[in-house]
Amino acid sequence: METEERRDTCYVFQPKKSMKNYYSINYYHTTGKLGYEANGYLNWTNKVVIFANPDTTHKIYLRKGMILKCCRLVFTQDYLDKLIDIPAEDVSDLAKTIRGIDAAYFRNIEESENIILRRLHYIQKHERKNFDYHLSVVKSAYEITDTFFKLSFPKTSAGLSLRDNSDVMARAAILLERHIQDKFPGIAALAEDCHVSPTKLKSHFKKTYKVTPLEYFRRLQMVYAMDILQKKELKIKELSLNLGFKKSSTFNFWFKKTTGKHPSEI
Repeated sequence: METEERRDTCYVFQPKKSMKNYYSINYYHTTGKLGYEANGYLNWTNKVVIFANPDTTHKIYLRKGMILKCCRLVFTQDYLDKLIDIPAEDVSDLAKTIRGIDAAYFRNIEESENIILRRLHYIQKHERKNFDYHLSVVKSAYEITDTFFKLSFPKTSAGLSLRDNSDVMARAAILLERHIQDKFPGIAALAEDCHVSPTKLKSHFKKTYKVTPLEYFRRLQMVYAMDILQKKELKIKELSLNLGFKKSSTFNFWFKKTTGKHPSEI
């Protein structure tokens, strides 16, 4: 959500109500200051992330003329249980909120989260027509969730367990994206980083994304290559070598297979 306030406004947010319990992670940015209530006090900042359990209602106060950007991730109790393991001795504020002891968990947004949020905003605004738009949105949403819990829990506490297949595949896709300007990392290394067997990785990746890890990786590279060629930043041979191709002919094959054009036509 993005809105410009025409008057002093108070928004009331609450996780979804249904037969299942829904939790939410709420990121708020403003050009000025926004207010939020915590422990009976009204605090003012320009960026805050709020984790809300099913019993939580929180309010966001905004002044006239302020621009508010809000990103909400909503997920079920079942998904949360699959995502993280909380040790009994964990007494962090986030753990208390998840257990229903505290109403909500508040903290400032970290820069690493800002980077992912800006990327998600860019994807939604400019890349809706790309072949991997929906996959990119899902990956970004997972990465935000992953980053949120890792930043919010103490280092000695729980992080994402990646027990759910969809989460494992999302991590595999993120790892491939990070290697986009390098050569394909290989199934064995990718599987090791995702803590699954190579056979399971290949099987579930194809089932989830309808392509093999290598095909998905090449598509990412060719989208990147298209941008570089359009900007005339590198010649075809230089770009091919930079992307880990030993032969330009192999690069040309994948480029035409993905884009329908030969690199020289760009």
